[in-house]
Amino acid sequence: LDGVADVLREIGIGEFVPSRRALDTVLEPRPDLLIILCEEGCGSCPYVPGARRSVRWPQLDPDRLPAVERVGALRRIRDDLGLRVATLVNLPPI
Repeated sequence: LDGVADVLREIGIGEFVPSRRALDTVLEPRPDLLIILCEEGCGSCPYVPGARRSVRWPQLDPDRLPAVERVGALRRIRDDLGLRVATLVNLPPI
């Protein structure tokens, strides 16, 4: 185990293909909600014109960790995001 795809397979998500395309080229129609995972001021936060709202769910960058800590960090990120998404999709409509 050494990457995002590996820790996603552990929970039954087997079709993960990472992509580095610019968000503003793939999001049509524009999103109502943009969830940003990096910390403000990190220098690589996405800008998506037309997003109605954005929220930050900051996560540490596993690429900045020693290799021995990476899988554990990816699992913690996966589990944290899983809980947040589950909560988000169960909210009543606005």
